[in-house]
Amino acid sequence: MPMNLMDKISELDHLEKDACWYIVRQELSFWKQCYAVSILEEYKGNNRGLNLLDFFEKRANEIAKEKGFESFITTHRMLYNAYYYGLLKKVSRDYEDAEPTNVYHSIVERCEGDFENVELYSDIVEMQIEKIFISSRLDKKYNDIRSDYKLYPLFLLLKVIVEIGQITGEYNISLEEFRTFVGTTKQYKEYLPTVFYILETRNRINASDSEFIAEYNKVKSKFNGNRYNQVLRNLPYFNVQANFISLKREYIGEIKEKLHQFETRNSNDTNYLNFLYSNESLLPQQDLNSLESGLNELNETSISKSTKFNRLVFGAPGTGKSFLLDEDINKYFKPNNVKRITFHKSMSNGQFVGTYKPRPKKENTDFITYEFVPGVFTKQLIRALKKPSEDFLVIIEELNRADAQAVFGDIFQLLDREDNGESKYPIAIPEEMYDYFVENDLEIDELILPSNFYIWTTMNTADQGVQPIDTAFTRRFDDFEYISINNNEEIISNYKVKINGIGIVNWNNFRRELNNRLLELNVKEDKLIGTFFIKERALLDSNVFQETFKNKLVFYLAENIFKHNKTKLFVENSYNKIIETYDNDKNIFNFEYEEIE
Repeated sequence: MPMNLMDKISELDHLEKDACWYIVRQELSFWKQCYAVSILEEYKGNNRGLNLLDFFEKRANEIAKEKGFESFITTHRMLYNAYYYGLLKKVSRDYEDAEPTNVYHSIVERCEGDFENVELYSDIVEMQIEKIFISSRLDKKYNDIRSDYKLYPLFLLLKVIVEIGQITGEYNISLEEFRTFVGTTKQYKEYLPTVFYILETRNRINASDSEFIAEYNKVKSKFNGNRYNQVLRNLPYFNVQANFISLKREYIGEIKEKLHQFETRNSNDTNYLNFLYSNESLLPQQDLNSLESGLNELNETSISKSTKFNRLVFGAPGTGKSFLLDEDINKYFKPNNVKRITFHKSMSNGQFVGTYKPRPKKENTDFITYEFVPGVFTKQLIRALKKPSEDFLVIIEELNRADAQAVFGDIFQLLDREDNGESKYPIAIPEEMYDYFVENDLEIDELILPSNFYIWTTMNTADQGVQPIDTAFTRRFDDFEYISINNNEEIISNYKVKINGIGIVNWNNFRRELNNRLLELNVKEDKLIGTFFIKERALLDSNVFQETFKNKLVFYLAENIFKHNKTKLFVENSYNKIIETYDNDKNIFNFEYEEIE
């Protein structure tokens, strides 16, 4: 959990100025580093009787003249960053002893020594920058002021900017924020406190908090020696300017997938330097030799032993039902093999399974024909039948918002499973579905759910508009999980928020006290406020929290739980008046809350 922001500023004030993501203050353009290694390679072959310093300068000038480079390399000292990029293997303190790596030779093979043609080896550039680790034995102070730094900095930075983007809508941070908070983060797992510090700093500055600003001014320029931002200029998805770093929006989806791969990867870097010098990538999806075998092994060893073929997770709003499923999805399924659908009041069997729909005739748009249009269930089932070695999942959110029995229709019968996951009782395949299966090279007369096809669902038991689900339906779910109201509350145990009319409070303590009050008013447990009813991201940003508190929590309590008798909990009898009272910085509840430390 994040420490108090002022405590964090104090901690930064006591750090040495180089206790951050340190990169040697030399050239960081990747293609220029490649040329530097090529010059070293020439020197080792024929130095013309010159020392390395003179040979390097002379050869660099010759290349610049031959190629027409206006700005080029000047000193052999830049070779130290070739170690960080994995282009050179460090053998001793002398550059003359360094050895070009397989990574470098792969680049030479791609571009034939014309290193300025980065597009010919851009994937290698990306792969090597992803592999930069702070702090390793390449860092002269890795056992000193940077001994606590153990992370791949690129992924921490990507994670922080993505999280900030999802909260604010803007995928960028200032260079000052990068150097002060991001570049002093020591481990990947600390990304959320870093997000908090950045957003809270923005809030304090916008509020003209003079005490905070005075303290912040002491540290905001302290780590200006951090030049890692220059590394980012080599990557296509960053926009690096003098005062800010942003992600290009067209790459956001790709970056989120990259983060997913990083967070679920198996560590392959126990001997870091050998790994850095190799053509092996950090992310499994980039490893062409091991990707498919690794994923197939995951499917065969992990999922096939699971009995959670039909899974139903239920509980009060905000208890983390989807979060729980997402954790298991990340463990067991390929991202592309998971399809998610949210049930709603008007959901039909045709939308879920499939139905005939009118379509214009391709040869004459003045006429229409009817074609079978599959729903998400049928699409996933076909994929599962055609690829029995892979596992496929349908996630159904809010199962009981629709008439689940009607939406499933005859498919309901297939939910009875054998121990191996196959349906006990096949059903006759409807004619229209049969034709569609034939079109997809599947000629079958009876329909079953295969053992590699999973159906996981969530449902709230508290919301208005939910439909009853009979026991004949629910007993087909072999894994029936209830998520308690305080599940994972330790995650939010240290967040402080401002509630108008009450003051600064520990959010989790207030949530618990509110739930106690609801229980005293005979509100059932499944209608209480779960741990994640207000998302952790909202707890990090005071402005987002205020809007979420009013528009989600207060609305839920006023219009759902106490729709017909609001004064049981509130001082006003209408939602509008409750919000007006809140905006006037007055307590909206008819009970007093006092924070107990």
